[in-house]
Amino acid sequence: MIAVPQFDRKQIVKSELQEDDGVRADAGVSEWAVLGCRIGNFGSAQSQRSAYGVNLSGSTSNVRIQGNDLRSYGPGKTGIKNTATGGGISIANNL
Repeated sequence: MIAVPQFDRKQIVKSELQEDDGVRADAGVSEWAVLGCRIGNFGSAQSQRSAYGVNLSGSTSNVRIQGNDLRSYGPGKTGIKNTATGGGISIANNL
């Protein structure tokens, strides 16, 4: 399992079009966790550039997303987007 503990992602994005997610997992990306992180548009005097805080899709499975601050996502987006079809996904206690 790959775990990303207490990561602080502030405005580390490449696009001004709200197209970059804080964490993105596509099909086949499994066995990992994001725990106690702060992900989003938290930089002062910065425009809203990141999209979803965490974006899961495809056959992603066996993932834990817990205890994260995902409140500062891009316009029209959400902190977590989960369209993954795999099992064993635990999403809990996030802001």
